[in-house]
Amino acid sequence: MATLKPKVQTWLNNMNNGVIKSATDKILSELNRCSSPITIVDLKDNLHLTHQTTTAIVSVLMDEGLVVSVGECFYDNPDNVYSLLQLELDCDKIQQNKESRFNQKFSQWINRGVQEFGHKLDPFTLQTLVVIKANIDETI
Repeated sequence: MATLKPKVQTWLNNMNNGVIKSATDKILSELNRCSSPITIVDLKDNLHLTHQTTTAIVSVLMDEGLVVSVGECFYDNPDNVYSLLQLELDCDKIQQNKESRFNQKFSQWINRGVQEFGHKLDPFTLQTLVVIKANIDETI
């Protein structure tokens, strides 16, 4: 069984005990209360938080594996696509989500670096980064 970071354990304990001290606690409690996935827009509206605060906290919760995107929905028009978010409480799945999120971000980071600075890299380094990215992408 995976071991959770102390801050993650505190967030989960607060949620389970109904202790709401922070905006993070509010978001976790709201996700736990909902029977189906919800969007950032739903969270910010339901909890009266700013969009910036909500997205920043959700991003951290996704980095920690507690929140996962399980689909998408549209608001107003096809250009407004939002992820459907869901709370994960299984410790092993939390760890898997965290590793997957890390790999996604690492892959995106390599991709941006290659696109923006590839012309400054020697061919060996560039090819090495491409191979590393391909290996990471296989795990996602």
